[in-house]
Amino acid sequence: MEPKSPSHSADWKSFFGAAPMLAVLPLLTAALLCASLTTEWGTGLCYVALVPFAYVLIAPSIPRATYAAAYLAGLAVHLVGMSWMLDCYRYENSVGPYAVPWFWIGTWGGILFVALFALGRIIAARWRLPMTVLLPLLWVTYEFIRHEVAELMSGTGFPWLKLGTALVDNHTLVQIADLGGEYLLSFLLAMISGTLVDLALALSPNRAAKIWPILVSCFVLIASTGYGHWRNSQSPGSAGPTVVLMGELDLPPLLPPKRLQEATGTRHADLLLWPELAYHHTIQDPPMEDSARCHLTHSAQELDCTLVIGCERARGASRYNSLACADPVEGFQGCYDKINLVPGAEASMHRTALVDANNFSYQRGQDLRVFRLPTETRVYCFAPAICYDICFGQHFRKSRTQDIDFLVQSGAEGQDKSDEVARLMLRYARLRAIENRRALVRNATFGYSGLIDGNGVVQVALTTDPITSPTWLGVVPIDTRWSFYSYWGDWIAFSSCFAIVILALGFASKPE
Repeated sequence: MEPKSPSHSADWKSFFGAAPMLAVLPLLTAALLCASLTTEWGTGLCYVALVPFAYVLIAPSIPRATYAAAYLAGLAVHLVGMSWMLDCYRYENSVGPYAVPWFWIGTWGGILFVALFALGRIIAARWRLPMTVLLPLLWVTYEFIRHEVAELMSGTGFPWLKLGTALVDNHTLVQIADLGGEYLLSFLLAMISGTLVDLALALSPNRAAKIWPILVSCFVLIASTGYGHWRNSQSPGSAGPTVVLMGELDLPPLLPPKRLQEATGTRHADLLLWPELAYHHTIQDPPMEDSARCHLTHSAQELDCTLVIGCERARGASRYNSLACADPVEGFQGCYDKINLVPGAEASMHRTALVDANNFSYQRGQDLRVFRLPTETRVYCFAPAICYDICFGQHFRKSRTQDIDFLVQSGAEGQDKSDEVARLMLRYARLRAIENRRALVRNATFGYSGLIDGNGVVQVALTTDPITSPTWLGVVPIDTRWSFYSYWGDWIAFSSCFAIVILALGFASKPE
């Protein structure tokens, strides 16, 4: 048992009279997090998900079992939140190949969570900061460190289970994502939970009220709401190029113009977009005679459209998961190679090969290509992404967003039978559109193909059924608004980590 702090003990007797209740609170936060992050009906719980966790952070005395409960809470959040991994590539009744990585994700997720809990209690006891301030700093630092640990282990990071993603369906508050990305959304939700704790303590008759944290939180929430209404009142853009989504059955050079005209009618299609790895020919580098490059160029000229198609690119013994682009004016523009590879499927783990990926491995791309789309009126520029790329906010920041007119994503999301991956990927696609204030066009096999505007609104949504014939999507809105996040990235995460480090380094010096 930890020693009691006289300044808080009287308050806590009025909230929780029994020590076992304190040990249950981390598990209650785990349940709220699981509901808000993994279900549609529970997203509203994200505003209070961290309240039990914040309460136990500043409890003057807790049983040692609370630390075990904190580990179990972290374990439960990661195992439940990532349970869709068990369904990926499952055949019949056998367990999928991601079962072992799923278990290890839960294990180190629990370790990080209990470490966060221990550090938070030390800082809370030492500095006595209001939860309105400490909780968001601590939680954003936790999400950022979790991502960086996964970066060391897998080479990509851990984009999942960020609390802020639960705000995607709140069309007002989610608009602040163009200021600080997912981490700013998580910061806001953690601040709300911390304020509820401070408010409860301020109403206690045995404690002097601290009004300023509550007033600051109210101001931030009102400002965020006002900002969201302002952004939503703006036009998501003017009419741009027209897009047709293509299926894996209609591939160049066998695609007849008549087949395309059945989908477009009298309208002209500027861009034809295929899903990930749709092309049956390998793009050779350096090019060979009568190569797939020629097929794509001839098809673009014959159809008078720009073609973007998922393919495999070969350079010597190296293979890349790529998007090839060809247009009727410039011909073959080149390939974008997927940067964020799926650990254990497209690339082996850096430290330990938890899954045999020899039959699936690709080389990782290095640069984000920007392709051009010539039309009768002007030349547009767009940035591509392939499937897993869309999960990372920093992906499109590899190029200057102000030089890009819209975003394009090809994917293949039918690895699990629950459609959970498709739902998550659509959530991330909407966030990327808001963060960059650019419309996003996506064609994903077994995923939610469609058109998302710069406010994150799905203007055109298709079902998760595979596209088997050319499908008219519509006109892409060209958004020219400026995005703070596209320039400064995850500044809120770095600032939170810096603040926690400063507080941690102050353990030896007692604050006045």
